[in-house]
Amino acid sequence: MWQPGGETTSSIVVTSSGTYTATLTDANGCTGTTAPIVVTQVVISPTVTIQSNGPTTFCEGGSVVLSANGAGNYLWAPGGATTATITATTSGTYYLYNRNANGQVVSTDSMIVKVNQKPLKPWISITYIPNTAYQLTAFAPSATSYQWSNGQSNSTITVTQPQTLTVTASDNFGCKSDMGTMTVASIQAQSCTTPNMLTAYNLSDTSAVLGWNPGITGEVYVIKYWEVGSTTVSERRMAGNFSNVFINNLTPATEYNWKAEIICTSGSNFSTTGSFKTLGGALSCGSIPQYTRAVNVNTTKAELKWYATTADTYLVKYRPLGATSYKFRLFTGAQYISGGKIANLLPATSYEWQVRTTCSGYTSPYSQPDYFTTIDTCGFLGSLSVLTVTPSTAT
Repeated sequence: MWQPGGETTSSIVVTSSGTYTATLTDANGCTGTTAPIVVTQVVISPTVTIQSNGPTTFCEGGSVVLSANGAGNYLWAPGGATTATITATTSGTYYLYNRNANGQVVSTDSMIVKVNQKPLKPWISITYIPNTAYQLTAFAPSATSYQWSNGQSNSTITVTQPQTLTVTASDNFGCKSDMGTMTVASIQAQSCTTPNMLTAYNLSDTSAVLGWNPGITGEVYVIKYWEVGSTTVSERRMAGNFSNVFINNLTPATEYNWKAEIICTSGSNFSTTGSFKTLGGALSCGSIPQYTRAVNVNTTKAELKWYATTADTYLVKYRPLGATSYKFRLFTGAQYISGGKIANLLPATSYEWQVRTTCSGYTSPYSQPDYFTTIDTCGFLGSLSVLTVTPSTAT
């Protein structure tokens, strides 16, 4: 007889862990018990893998469902979900852990998800051909093409009739921007009427250009702007005929509202409220570098700066003004996201320079040319002070 269980057959099938013995009885009624046999059941957990229900590289605003393939006790990271599926919306490596009844991880798998930033909503700047047309220019740093609602695909279009137009930008990765909008109410020049065609362009993290209809003339313009939700209003007052104003000292990644007032001897008119948002981080992969400048320039060296731009490499070309050929400097790595240094320059020489980026196999156009002048070898004066002042002399 077997214990546990009480079976009286010569053999049994064991399906669970335990200590088993058999008691034997012969024809004379004599009994004997076998030595204990310890049986340990080993539970083999199935291997799980991650399966994507769509592309794992997609544009900002998209998503992909990741599913656990195989039975198990799941744990996802990041996030800590224990479901059979999760929805991934951000770039990163997603891990799936399969655990046994004791919570120990017995198998794992991972999958990389890459989310490409979509282009910025196109900035729209305006030029005016009096009583004839407006030229609207759309620009987004990472854009490679534009699509206007009137069917045109150039960055700059000519508008000869009142209408409302929209424009989107697309990049090398096939990502599309949010829609920019501009309404042209009249082609005729106007004096001292309500400012319209409000637009914000050349945005950075701390600055912007605010523009309005250049076909409206006035005597004094007052521009007011404030953070959304704030009662503190900043103001710029300009005497003369203007159609845009540069503002700075803004807060990064912040939504602003603004208005334009035109003042004439006949009275004043206020625009509707416009809005814009300052940048909050590096420009996306494939962007043309913006806001180039040279700092810390001495006799033979200069530090070249640009707005932070995500890229794998940065190629700078530079030359003395009037020279026919360029020199090149390649910068590789995240430490050059917002600039790099060049050396072995000529003293007292004016230079022209541009920079372009390469990211994920795509190369941007060069930035607009920028300029700087190195210092003469005789040096320069600094830290000036006035000492020992008398009625007729000073040191």
